Amino acid sequence: MYYTILARMQREETIMGNMTLEPSDRLLLMALLRHYPAVEETLTPIPVWKLSQEAGTSTRSATRFFQAMYDAGYMDYRRETLTAIKDGKPIYTSTVSVQLLSSASKHLGEISTINTRRRQAERDKRKKVCRSCGGPLTTRKQALCTECGEVQ
Repeated sequence: MYYTILARMQREETIMGNMTLEPSDRLLLMALLRHYPAVEETLTPIPVWKLSQEAGTSTRSATRFFQAMYDAGYMDYRRETLTAIKDGKPIYTSTVSVQLLSSASKHLGEISTINTRRRQAERDKRKKVCRSCGGPLTTRKQALCTECGEVQ
């Protein structure tokens, strides 16, 4: 019992020390391994809302985490949308099944989700530039160009 607790604590320490994971991804990965240990061996259905609640993140963050892990090749991720008719109206529900691949579960300290294609595209979308000169903007209460000083 002591050794299993010690091993889990060491795994969580490794995950928290991994600076190439987004901060929310670290919390989600720890919650995933703590509450759903079967993901290391088989494709396991995961209630995303429950995992995000256990990790203290939003369901959108959890979905992005699964997509980033899948894009980086660390996880098998399957999402199915089911449609049912209730009172003549369609009701959509989705089920998510994931499996952590062996390369990821053995090397938790080397997983990187920061530079996946979708995350990089999101960061690039957020970058704002000056309308006058095209330089980068710093936003405080007003957007200010760092090169020409124009307030936007």
